[in-house]
Amino acid sequence: MPPRTTRTPSAWFAPQRYLYKINYWLVTALFNVFPLPQFSGFRESFKFAGESADRRYSLLVFPEGLVNDTPDGRMAKFQPGIGLLAQNLQLPIIPMRLDGLAQMKQAHRRLAKPGEITVHIAAPITFPGHTPPAEITRRLESAIKQL
Repeated sequence: MPPRTTRTPSAWFAPQRYLYKINYWLVTALFNVFPLPQFSGFRESFKFAGESADRRYSLLVFPEGLVNDTPDGRMAKFQPGIGLLAQNLQLPIIPMRLDGLAQMKQAHRRLAKPGEITVHIAAPITFPGHTPPAEITRRLESAIKQL
């Protein structure tokens, strides 16, 4: 198995770090995206998510919290932030799953062939405000696995 490359910018060569920062800001500005942090800065990101929802923007969250590099495309465990976000925003959640990306990545391709990627979409799920975030996370993970 080839050595795994790190995705940590601090371990990269200086020009590579600058290119990463430029790409990050371009994606953030052009596609109106923002990361949900895993270690710090939760309040600011969750506040921004809430303000975006109040402005009637749709939020798309990838609850695994990482780039899935498993060879078979198996889902990683969901991060607890999705439960906290769902509990605080009290919005319907539409479970979605993309199939076919692992095969595309194994072939080292960035563009999919027609019909190669399948998108599974389920009915919206709502949770009562008193549902614990861990329970929301578990139920969402289960719903997406069943798609």
